[in-house]
Amino acid sequence: MDFEQLKQKMENSEDKLNTLLDNCKHLNNGQLIDLVNEYLTDEEIIQILKNNDFDDFLKINFIMSIKDENKRIYMFRQETFEDPSWQAEQFLESLSEENRANLIQDGDFLKQYAVRQYTFRNILKSLSQEHFIQIIENKELMEEVGLDSYDIEDFIKNIIKDNEKIGLMEKYDLPINRKESIICSLQDDKKKEQIILENKYGFDIVSFEIILSSMQTENIGGFFSVHKEFCEAKQIVPYNVVDMLDVDQQLEFVGKMEDFDLTDKEKKEILVILKDETKTKIDKLKLSPIYREILDIPCEIEEI
Repeated sequence: MDFEQLKQKMENSEDKLNTLLDNCKHLNNGQLIDLVNEYLTDEEIIQILKNNDFDDFLKINFIMSIKDENKRIYMFRQETFEDPSWQAEQFLESLSEENRANLIQDGDFLKQYAVRQYTFRNILKSLSQEHFIQIIENKELMEEVGLDSYDIEDFIKNIIKDNEKIGLMEKYDLPINRKESIICSLQDDKKKEQIILENKYGFDIVSFEIILSSMQTENIGGFFSVHKEFCEAKQIVPYNVVDMLDVDQQLEFVGKMEDFDLTDKEKKEILVILKDETKTKIDKLKLSPIYREILDIPCEIEEI
């Protein structure tokens, strides 16, 4: 009996389970999985799993055919697999968000199925912000999974709200460069500005400049205009920050440069360090005559 004939027979049979078991010897795995998924009830799938010894491929696919997730989870946890971490990844992806979130917080589940770090990361990133934050807040779990500071940084940067990002960052003992990267990902430039000025995280001049370069160009210029004494004390110079911007941002900054309270020396330094592509796109006629020739000077700030 070929696949289509068996499918038709199961369609009309009152005992679909035994019809399948009596006629499945010549089916390939894909055909068998299709018939189990389409015609058997959860109870019948559980029965076939309990009474037969299948390879891991069939076991995990039969389990994932169980529609009731509580029963699916129960049956999965009764089985043993040669490569439990791989099966766990497939299984977790088959569940609703609520159950995925619950299981990756279950230390026993993580140990029993040797859930890999990248599987944990992928499942965590598939969750809503509510579940995502709830799990990241569990510092003990994060350490148990063995995630490093880069993972923690990456997770926190995926959080939408700035205050929640900052709160979680402070919960972990992260290196300065990780904290710097998280602060750069904030949406509110005012918060970045406040963090720079208060500097309770111990940032150095390089971190200050990197964080400033992550701000909107008008806010970068505004910072240098308003906080001159702070910048002088910390040795933060505008051209280092503008040098970190991409071509479009540099063009935007230069276009607004006259609106910022910068000295002639600072403006000249900025024009010198611009990327070559930026310089070619600047309309020199819109610049003051004293600045036009600066664009042709090689990038050697010390000589200005």
